[in-house]
Amino acid sequence: GMAVARAGIVLGAGEPVLPREGVVVRGALESLDLSGWRLPAGGAVTAGGSLSLTLADVHIGRLQVMGQTFADTTVRVQPDSGGWVVGLEGPDVAGGILLPAGPFRTVTARLDHLRLQPPPMNGARDKADSAAGADSGGLPALDIVAAEFFLRDQALGRMELLTRAADGETTIERAWLSGPLLDFKASGGWTRKTGRSQLVMQLHGNDAGRLLNALGYADAMRGGKISGSLDVSWEGRILEFSLAELTGRLDLRLTDGQILTVEPGAGRLFGLLSIAELPRRLSLNFSDLFGKGFAYDRIVAQLELADGDAYTRRFYMEGTAARVELDGRIGLAARDYDQRVTVIPKVSNTLPAIGAVTAGPVGIVAGLVTQKLLEKEINKLTRYRYRVAGSWDAPHIEPMATADAVEQTEPLAQEGTP
Repeated sequence: GMAVARAGIVLGAGEPVLPREGVVVRGALESLDLSGWRLPAGGAVTAGGSLSLTLADVHIGRLQVMGQTFADTTVRVQPDSGGWVVGLEGPDVAGGILLPAGPFRTVTARLDHLRLQPPPMNGARDKADSAAGADSGGLPALDIVAAEFFLRDQALGRMELLTRAADGETTIERAWLSGPLLDFKASGGWTRKTGRSQLVMQLHGNDAGRLLNALGYADAMRGGKISGSLDVSWEGRILEFSLAELTGRLDLRLTDGQILTVEPGAGRLFGLLSIAELPRRLSLNFSDLFGKGFAYDRIVAQLELADGDAYTRRFYMEGTAARVELDGRIGLAARDYDQRVTVIPKVSNTLPAIGAVTAGPVGIVAGLVTQKLLEKEINKLTRYRYRVAGSWDAPHIEPMATADAVEQTEPLAQEGTP
């Protein structure tokens, strides 16, 4: 019978050219979703035992891989040493990838640049790519280095990711990111025995506002140094990360920045109501204290995560105009609030000026002494307590009784500011 020895294939417009051997695929595709796809082991795609793929060189307008979309990418695939060599060139990714034969061997990538979109922080679980296999925790063995890593349009520096996969277990040995804006490191893993994943991470950043922009919270904050740690676990594989199913702890500390006034529905991090939104919604007029936002000296947030909720163990914002304290629950699964917010204007800051007017230089000294002696009592008398409840997009805010507010906020005030 007749056998096909070689073939040329064109995707889209154009005329195919017959190669010297094997099968060559060229052309362009408008889109291609590789979720669930695998190149065969052994570095050969055969037909009838004699015809094999020797080259694929295709331009893809919209390439989807593991939940990420890469625009206008040229993909070049060739067999090599029992595996596959993949070359990528596009605005979102450029470099080379080695795909070895065998289910648990390491995929190696050396990239000139890589641009990713952060996953939606909406509490919904993302299903892991089935191609990774149920025994690999949804994540294959990886050795990835990207010389330039971008989150959206924000350059974050050099990125390295090293994972190991074996039967029934995946380990994130190193996830590392270093640049002028952010230093980040993480480790974790997944085991089939427990069916749970764990992630431990630390970060230090020089501009929280730019970092939040990269995460999708545009114009939520200006400046601010940030440091924090996260230790969480969740039911499911690594790529099935879900805010609504996290259990663990989040600690954050920010200094010397400003929370900006933003439109409702924007500028929320972990479902927290923007403090700049609060004065516009409250019946009490705080415009003289907050202006167009809240300039803070420090923000301290300590949250416990469990059963789809985040509980504030300690959460306060300290600024020159006021101190704001939050206490209660944030619904990550239900996307709602049940919180008490205390606003303490720092009216005692005006005392030295009064002393200067009434008694000259002597009055300034007396005013400073008086301020130190009385500022805690004055601030305690000028505090306002509110309850915040309802959905993230349309919370209901109402003042709490004055007596109840003084009684309930004293423990927070006595806790002090580090």
